[in-house]
Amino acid sequence: MKKLKFVLFIFVLLTSFLLIGDFFKTQISAVEMSDKSFTVNVTTILEDGNSVSSTIPNQAFGKKDLTIDLTTPIGQGYQFVFYIVNGKVYRNQNQEFMVTSNLEVVAVLKPTGQNVAVFVDANGALVGFDYVVGTGVPTAPSTASLSKPGYAIDGDQPWSIPVAAISSDTIYVANYVKQSADEVTISVTNGTGGGTFSYNSVVTVTTTDEGFGYWKDDKNQIVSYQRDYSFTAIKNRSLTAVAAAEAAVPVVSLVDASGIRTGHNSYLGQYELPDGYQLLEAGFLFSDVYVTNLTLDTPNVQIVQSTVVFSQTNEFLRSATASNTRLVRAYATVQQGENPSVTYYSGIQTPATNSGLMIWEVYGAGGNTGAYYDRDYVVLYNGASSAINLTGYTIQYASSDKLNYNVKCELEGTIAAGSYFVVAESTKGSNGTHLPNYVNQYSTLGFGANNGKIALTNDNVAIIQESLLTNVVDLVGYGSTANFEPNPTGALSVTTSAKRNSTTDTNNNSVDFTVGALDESSLGYLPAGTFYTISFNSNGGSAVESITYVPVGSTITLPINPTKTGYAFAGWYTDEGLSTAFDASTPITSDLTLYAKWTPLPQYTVSFDLNGGNSSAIPSQTVYQGEKLTEPTPAPTHETKIFVGWFTQAEGGTQWNFSTDTVSQTATLFAQWSDTAPTPTATIDTAGKYTNGIGDGLIPAERLSITKNNEKTVNVYFYKKSSTTDTIFNNSAWEIRLYKDKLSNKDGGELKIEVVGCLITKITVNTTTTYSYTINGGDDINVKNKVVTFPSGVADVTIKNTATNTVQISDIVIEYVENP
Repeated sequence: MKKLKFVLFIFVLLTSFLLIGDFFKTQISAVEMSDKSFTVNVTTILEDGNSVSSTIPNQAFGKKDLTIDLTTPIGQGYQFVFYIVNGKVYRNQNQEFMVTSNLEVVAVLKPTGQNVAVFVDANGALVGFDYVVGTGVPTAPSTASLSKPGYAIDGDQPWSIPVAAISSDTIYVANYVKQSADEVTISVTNGTGGGTFSYNSVVTVTTTDEGFGYWKDDKNQIVSYQRDYSFTAIKNRSLTAVAAAEAAVPVVSLVDASGIRTGHNSYLGQYELPDGYQLLEAGFLFSDVYVTNLTLDTPNVQIVQSTVVFSQTNEFLRSATASNTRLVRAYATVQQGENPSVTYYSGIQTPATNSGLMIWEVYGAGGNTGAYYDRDYVVLYNGASSAINLTGYTIQYASSDKLNYNVKCELEGTIAAGSYFVVAESTKGSNGTHLPNYVNQYSTLGFGANNGKIALTNDNVAIIQESLLTNVVDLVGYGSTANFEPNPTGALSVTTSAKRNSTTDTNNNSVDFTVGALDESSLGYLPAGTFYTISFNSNGGSAVESITYVPVGSTITLPINPTKTGYAFAGWYTDEGLSTAFDASTPITSDLTLYAKWTPLPQYTVSFDLNGGNSSAIPSQTVYQGEKLTEPTPAPTHETKIFVGWFTQAEGGTQWNFSTDTVSQTATLFAQWSDTAPTPTATIDTAGKYTNGIGDGLIPAERLSITKNNEKTVNVYFYKKSSTTDTIFNNSAWEIRLYKDKLSNKDGGELKIEVVGCLITKITVNTTTTYSYTINGGDDINVKNKVVTFPSGVADVTIKNTATNTVQISDIVIEYVENP
């Protein structure tokens, strides 16, 4: 195997990751550090076998003028040689050090007439030292314990220079050789210096363009404002000199160097400071959750301060065992003169992975006009080496301009290693063909046709904070959207989906997915095995869709029963003669057609008795058993009384509800009358009206269920205010939901109710929770059923969430009078 020798101080960069081992060390943020104090440990080496340790406690963060007091040893006749701090040698005895963390300082001195030889590892760590008199030959320490992954100590020359007689103080650096001749390709646009270089060598690119502004890399991040830009050849890179009128400012860049150490993620940071700036601290930020802006102050951020910086290029490297890290960012905290310190950041990057559960394909226009397929779907892929139990995972969705998600599907079942799992919308639309592939699970999906964002989560808690997506396993944003990794895919359409390009997840939607045309061959997610189709012949009833791709030996869930006017559904049968009923628990072993059996329904006649009214006679209605009646219009009249409604008896009895009551026998309904008009009343709820959320303002009529005993117009308005969501007014439980204030200032979601031309005199609010709310700014209400009266009447009533939880309202009843 060919060995490559290279300049030793470059290797300090490559090996610095060993300082943190196989885990990330979490530290407090720079903002918090300003209130902390640190300890400086000083080891003073005087001569062979003679060293002194001391401590300088309570040093404030940012202290720039720390000096080491060597008065005592120098007074004893020792001479100062140099300091070693974080692998860097300082030859000025009065060197001022910056305090940004606990600091280890090695001060090397020597007796008069002697020279000292110091032996250090490539990362600056002290290996040993030896003092010689005059021009003696120092004794080098053993290198047997020194090792770096992928490298070995050079057997011919283990130290940077031969160990021979010295006439002055000398530093020896461990000399490593790489075990293979790897090469790195650097591409340059609008400049020179590109080509193929030995791995870990220093490369300098340059440009002579008069309008030069800065260098940018293939991730579009600015890396330097200098015409001559130097860096270490760790990974293939593309650099472009950009013409721009840019003033140089501190800049921090980041290169994902993963792959240089097996089983680890590696990251190379670099900073560039204009004249007048001083570095206080540099390092990396790591987050295992998605956040919109990763900084030193992000909750739960992992801050890894670099202890070694390669001074030739201002680069710093860190590696750690591959983990669930989602976001990585380099940072540098700097100070200009006496001004307050400022932290600069690189762009945010996401490490690539090729294992685990991920979203594979998304289609959101199912059933729309011109749609290729009749329902929305999402496909998952298991890139792990073993099966994954999906219990506990959910599919969540949020529209492109919203921050909050709805749980669309709680997953069930198991996804085998290297296999797909198809989740489709249970209700098909009116356009498009049926999905031709095997569907593992149906659910109440419903995605945006062109834009939106879909999250795969490892719990069933709805995501309500864009800034901290702690439960997200994978996130796909498509089109114009607010969340993505970190760039969205293109917009989808009725004939296109977003489909992953490979099993490698770079956590960049725009790179990982391609938006392309749909066709039946593109949905090849059918697992191995034998499958059958179950068809349904409804025998004149409503159509029933076939069940396709039923695995051999499995059972089916029967569809919703069909309907047929004048008949009651009597079950499915396996033969046209309707002699053998189908048992849904029977394993499927072949294609099968099932036939609907019907039983004729009896017809009943319902008559209408005016019970003293003077209007024209109302015709009777004949309907099938179980059907509803049509409410007669106009309402009947009486010479002196007011019509109350239709009842099952001439006096008393039960009022007939034409919206819900059904006929089960021949009957007569009686008009009932009152000497006075009933109090105008309206009941407000959302029964049967669920769809996704709405914005501020008047709630559309189709989103409400309002039952009135008069013809007055009732308007209901919804306002987000400072609540944690701006999307939900009602949910699938048919509740009116008012969400809490995200800042806990009692300014959550609210409803305003008015009746045109009337004053509200009474309101009854029925809730399924006891969380607090107010009515027209009154005291907090913490009961499930609350009645408030307004003796003089009010033009409108406002219900506001003042709780720290969601107020869930089942219905609201109001009474009102004409506004005089």
